[in-house]
Amino acid sequence: MKFAEWEFTKKQESLHHDLELVKKIKELWARNLSSTNILRCLQYDGWHLSPTQLKNLRLHPDLRLLIGTAHTPEARLEAAIQAETYVREHLISGQAIQYGRQYTLNNIRLMKYLLTIFNFRHQIQAAMKTVDPEGVAERGRFLGNTRERREFSIKGPNRILSIYGHDKLSRFGFEIYGAIDAYSRYIVWCYVGISNRTAVSVNKQYLCLLRTTLHMPKVIRSDKGDETVLLAESHLSLRRANHPDLPFEKAYSYGKSTKNQRIEAWWNILTEGQTQAWKVYFAQLESDGYFNGGDLDKSCLQFLYMKIIRSHIHRFVEIHNSHPIRLQRKREHYLPTGQPFLLYYYPESGKDYKEKVNESLLAALEAEVSEFDLDEYLPISTLALYQGFLDEGGYPDEFSYSDPHHREAYLYLRDRVSDYI
Repeated sequence: MKFAEWEFTKKQESLHHDLELVKKIKELWARNLSSTNILRCLQYDGWHLSPTQLKNLRLHPDLRLLIGTAHTPEARLEAAIQAETYVREHLISGQAIQYGRQYTLNNIRLMKYLLTIFNFRHQIQAAMKTVDPEGVAERGRFLGNTRERREFSIKGPNRILSIYGHDKLSRFGFEIYGAIDAYSRYIVWCYVGISNRTAVSVNKQYLCLLRTTLHMPKVIRSDKGDETVLLAESHLSLRRANHPDLPFEKAYSYGKSTKNQRIEAWWNILTEGQTQAWKVYFAQLESDGYFNGGDLDKSCLQFLYMKIIRSHIHRFVEIHNSHPIRLQRKREHYLPTGQPFLLYYYPESGKDYKEKVNESLLAALEAEVSEFDLDEYLPISTLALYQGFLDEGGYPDEFSYSDPHHREAYLYLRDRVSDYI
């Protein structure tokens, strides 16, 4: 038999048994990638699948990762009903109040809700117009207000990492600091806590990133604030471990925050998508006389809202990293387009400038900040005390954004703590 001579097997091994492959495909699908881009990423990572193999694997009963169009009126109706349900749920949660169509679609995909419907992009758009017409109109007005930006050309990912703090919520006790890859616009980290302006905190944020990736960017750009001193020293030490005679300016670039274009643009996006709504709510508490800027009021806000704000912002980062950056004709000669995730991890053009870190030096630098806890925002004793007060008042442990009782809980906790002190 010719088949035996050609070494054909009787039955190809089922790909859905490759758990690592299945996990990777689920991750790429959740990032709203097309089949073509999923295949490209898989090939980059060492899996060589045909389009047919990928399709069969996605449609396997264990996965059901659907991409395509509903072919029957019944299926299209089901998709429209489910899309409206999902949009309502996300608006109620507070996570997606300021999201446009693409961010909403990415958010739902990341939540793995759309496992049973087709053609959801158009259904989501229609559902948003039905459920939230005011929000759609407001975002449309914003799109007419374009910002003037200077030409800023970067040759590839990890060439420049732009870092800076976001102060919209700082006077209410919530500090935000982040970093964006200047080529891909991929957000490599976004810290939400109580100390975005301390050198130890910012340094540890960077070292945590390096521990996760084990590679570093070529140059870091920031303003010349006190909070970046230790980070600059760490980055320079790690770069000089690979290039002993490297001058400081080849590893670190200081400049005015207003000139740090990539990170400033990202903060504008975050403000419109997340932090502005929280700022308005906290400012209303202040206007009503229920926030005076003191440590007591800040601690009550942090106790009630830190977890939900962290959750919303971290999800927003995930969504941003997966959303497609559209072609801009006046900027196409220097601005790469596509999804930040793909541009950062799987660049089709442009050199990737990442360098492997010296792990022994990284461990030594980590040891210097090992006692600093990035996640802590209140002492354990304070958390227990405040939780006890809420339990006494009959309030739940956690609130959703849409639950009006969270304001009542804040006012109750504020009075209770004030009486206790």
